[in-house]
Amino acid sequence: MGDERQDARPASLAPGATGATRAAARAVAAAGLSEVEARRRLAERGELPQPASSRSYASIIRANTLTIFNLILVAFGVVTLAFGDWRDALFLAMLSS
Repeated sequence: MGDERQDARPASLAPGATGATRAAARAVAAAGLSEVEARRRLAERGELPQPASSRSYASIIRANTLTIFNLILVAFGVVTLAFGDWRDALFLAMLSS
């Protein structure tokens, strides 16, 4: 069982690389790619695909509306409507929005 991470290293950072080669590789990494090189690599590789969402819109809405807080608001709204004036329950609509 080999170390896969070692295979992913550039040759300039491999264990057998000289100090000058490692220093040059660090300098290039610190400076970053030139715009021309970045465009060339992007054209070679192509655009990255957008990751698929792990949740549907319905599940996101459900998770954000069916909460303990909203359940408490609904319970107090029912109590307010049952024992008080309907206008007193309007503040619950403001809180839940």
